[in-house]
Amino acid sequence: MSSRVGLSCVLAICTVATIALADSKTYVPPPAQGDVYTVVRFKMGGFGTTQDTSVTAKWGDWTKSGKIATVKVPPTCGVNPNSGFVLKLRHRYPDKTPLTVTTDGTISRGPVQGNAPAEWNNQCYRRVSW
Repeated sequence: MSSRVGLSCVLAICTVATIALADSKTYVPPPAQGDVYTVVRFKMGGFGTTQDTSVTAKWGDWTKSGKIATVKVPPTCGVNPNSGFVLKLRHRYPDKTPLTVTTDGTISRGPVQGNAPAEWNNQCYRRVSW
């Protein structure tokens, strides 16, 4: 019995730690078609290096998840805490359905509908279009 209680406690702590490490933002777009951008910094690993970063987008009934690989060329991007990816989603319908983006990295800007952010053209940021 005590081993079950111990295991339950460990699982509860792991669940809370995972939730605490996730960054999430919800955005309600204007009722117009357009591109929605979210800038995400890669999660940092040991020795100050970037790590592949997971992201999930949920928009109404639509959900997509993926793991985005770090940028390793040029080599300075792999140790740059300001490297990451820009997630571009197409707002296809003139509605106000909320969009939620969750990542184990850090959301540094957005989600926001409009023009591409400066990071879209930065070599240390991947372009991810879903």
